[in-house]
Amino acid sequence: MAHASTIAISGRTEKTLLATKKAVESSFPETKVLTFVADSTDEKAVDAAFQTVGHVDVLVNNAGFMAELVPVSESEPANWWKAFEVNVLGGYFVTRAFLRVAAPKDAVLINLTTGAAHLSSYPKYSSYQASKLAGTKFFEGVAVENPGIRVLNVHPGVVETLMGRKGLDAGSPFPIDEGESLVFAISFPILLPVFCAQLLSFPSLSILLGYTT
Repeated sequence: MAHASTIAISGRTEKTLLATKKAVESSFPETKVLTFVADSTDEKAVDAAFQTVGHVDVLVNNAGFMAELVPVSESEPANWWKAFEVNVLGGYFVTRAFLRVAAPKDAVLINLTTGAAHLSSYPKYSSYQASKLAGTKFFEGVAVENPGIRVLNVHPGVVETLMGRKGLDAGSPFPIDEGESLVFAISFPILLPVFCAQLLSFPSLSILLGYTT
């Protein structure tokens, strides 16, 4: 973040966006933060935001949704399918818009995913695990199509966000990561992807990740 002149963040809640903008700009006064109230599943809103920003060096796809954790037999179809709309279609809209304005060299695309997509299946998690796995495979496809862009799927651990709390309240089998290193992420969950972007976009890291472009 110390090297970012401008950071653009989007989300559905203006209050959260403005609080994040204030937190970032107070700690990094040299960084300008742009906010866009938009749902990642709204194609027109996503395209408009990227067109306004223009040139983009790093994209972090952090939008996610967890359907109600109930057995399939008790699930509500629209709620169950919404996970695919956010975790797959939303990621597609955001990525497509990014690719059209991405920096011609050293662009980075980071997708915040979940380890649950790769673990054994758990009761009540059919929508979340399946949609997250589908989203992960989508970004792998983007990486193959765009060898000049560093595309990374990152599992940040089980963080106690509002969505994480839904899992805990339903008796989640996944333990919450604890420790001082997660205080920042838990206190300001929307800033976690910003930190990931800063870390993973370092040019020197590309060698460790196997990128040579």
